[in-house]
Amino acid sequence: MEARKSLERAEAIEGGPLHILDPFARRAAVLIAVLAGLLAISTLLSGEAVKESINHQTRAALASSLSETNAIKAFVGTSAARQLRLLAGVQTSPREAQALRQAAQLDDRVARTFGPRERALTRRAAVLEATHEDEDEKHFRFEVSTAALEIGIVLGSIAIITHLRWLVGGGILAGVVGIAFLVAGLLV
Repeated sequence: MEARKSLERAEAIEGGPLHILDPFARRAAVLIAVLAGLLAISTLLSGEAVKESINHQTRAALASSLSETNAIKAFVGTSAARQLRLLAGVQTSPREAQALRQAAQLDDRVARTFGPRERALTRRAAVLEATHEDEDEKHFRFEVSTAALEIGIVLGSIAIITHLRWLVGGGILAGVVGIAFLVAGLLV
């Protein structure tokens, strides 16, 4: 108990408890806190950009796959129509006329059904692929922002320990770079 009282007296003589930070250390600590908050935002946005990128890539692959499937169906339909025409060419009867009509109907059905679908799916796949590329770019910018903000936090932390003012300047510079990439990611 006596030791505690001695410590309290020593702290009172020196101007307070030993854990009070000087103004330089407080400013550096505030810098670190602000950079940490921005780091959290950048990390969150980076994760969201990755998810969106993956989702759009998956949707683009699905649309492309459906388009290819429709192209195969159209090919099979036109091949069947060609075969009917070939068979009709061999015979000269009412069956020939019926086969030619069926071939024409099949060609018409294929054109009406698969043509518009394939064009729409191809356009959709292209749009989704472009969106995937944008989300990928966002993710890259947020990742660079995250790295710059982490470097700023490290420099600020070292500045508190060493009391080297130029490290705070380096932390501020890294923070500005991080903020620039964060904003650039939001603008994509």
